[in-house]
Amino acid sequence: MIKVERSPGSVKIEDVDCLESELMPMGEKDLVKLQYESKLSLAQRLRPKSLKDYIGQLQLVGPDGSVAHYFQDDNIDKIRSMILWGPPGVGKTSLAKIILNESSLKAYEFSAAIDSINQIKSVVDKIDRHRGASKIILFVDEIHRFSRAQQDYLLDLLDRNLVILIGATTENPSFNIIKPLVSRCIVLTLSAHSVSQIKQVLDRGVIELNKTRKYVQDFPEIDLDSSALEFLAKKSNGDLRNSLKLLELCFLLLTDFDPITKKVITHEGSVTVSSQMLREKLDAYGGNRSLINYDAKGDNHYDTISAYHKAVRGSDVNGALYYMMRMLKGGDDPLYVCRRIVRIASEDIGVRDNSCLVYCANVYETVLRLGMPKCLKLMVECTMRVAKSLKSVEIYRAWHLAKDLVKKHPNITVPFHLRDSQSKLYNRLTDGEDGHENNKFVYKYNLDYKDGQVNQQYLPDELTDARVLLKRHLGTKIDTDFDQLDDNDDSEAEFADDDFYGKKRKLNQ
Repeated sequence: MIKVERSPGSVKIEDVDCLESELMPMGEKDLVKLQYESKLSLAQRLRPKSLKDYIGQLQLVGPDGSVAHYFQDDNIDKIRSMILWGPPGVGKTSLAKIILNESSLKAYEFSAAIDSINQIKSVVDKIDRHRGASKIILFVDEIHRFSRAQQDYLLDLLDRNLVILIGATTENPSFNIIKPLVSRCIVLTLSAHSVSQIKQVLDRGVIELNKTRKYVQDFPEIDLDSSALEFLAKKSNGDLRNSLKLLELCFLLLTDFDPITKKVITHEGSVTVSSQMLREKLDAYGGNRSLINYDAKGDNHYDTISAYHKAVRGSDVNGALYYMMRMLKGGDDPLYVCRRIVRIASEDIGVRDNSCLVYCANVYETVLRLGMPKCLKLMVECTMRVAKSLKSVEIYRAWHLAKDLVKKHPNITVPFHLRDSQSKLYNRLTDGEDGHENNKFVYKYNLDYKDGQVNQQYLPDELTDARVLLKRHLGTKIDTDFDQLDDNDDSEAEFADDDFYGKKRKLNQ
């Protein structure tokens, strides 16, 4: 039974037994549906139902996209197994659900974060018992969370041609999904959304929230101008889901309540909000902090430490400090960064500055004792030193060449005069009539000779021409793009002392 109570400006609906009752007038059905949807998150309400509502990822769903042709001429049932890889909030799950909805094949959805492999087995067992049944589409969200053994089971299903697998992951498939499974799937990369794409979705979100405020909650409508939408779009870092969460938070913060009656204060007409008003509201409630898309154990962790190392190697202090602070703000262990600094001191500076390795090792010990955040200034100082130091890869190249030499010649006999001298055979061969310094079996003790110089061979005869020390600190290549680069001027006259990001200071001179 449907009970609808009306009052000026609002509709209250209770005791809803059936949302699709044919006896309900059309307007009533829309109101019931709206009240039901108002309990869902905005991201769920705006999830696209078809490809025409899908925003972004034109490399996949555009006219020449790798997925778009499956939606043409009833080819959707011929879709191949695939892995959708991309950062959070870029539409991986939405795209998979659209494929599932458009296909005529039976489809099942699972999440590796909450579902077990046994639940998948129970579904597959029913299909396996009916040999003539067509295969199913299996969508596994967060597929990288399955263990190797669980992924092996999925591999078996593909080999037996029982399922079409669609996996979604935020982690690099090369490192987090077994290679045989990756080789049987198409890996499709989804990228972060642009500001303009996020603004399109935010426009829809504003309309949807205002419908709820007007017809369900009896709250005044709120309009966000273009600057406010752009502010939210930039703040979300390409994450659509995050932008919609921010929009919901802003609507909540922009709703004024009477401190006595606790009721919403109504206004005539709608309230137009600018980016400045949004920023002030978020600042007041602590919601205006920049969101760092960083996982201390995921791809971002390894990509950022790699960028840090390369910036130091390239003597770019600005880049090195930016990536270091990004890691620390993202929750990385400062000792992890310090261990990389010690490695840099050996690999990239080496013999060019022998004191740098000792210095960096001491910094590691000091950071261990000080902890965060007191160690930050010390880490900044250390990063500046290793970035500004002269570089040498002489040690690194010598290590590589020596390793390759051993790989090619692992079992060459050690020359006799270099072997352990404690054996009776050694004494017998080096004594007697041939027991003088010209005897090839005799080791010449360098410290007994002037300046330690002796005519003595240390490599085996087969490797007499081998060289692992090239006596060259750097390479010999010339960068042809170098002339196109402008010189960077980090003088105090151009950058403010407290300006970490390098914004130009306006000089009033």
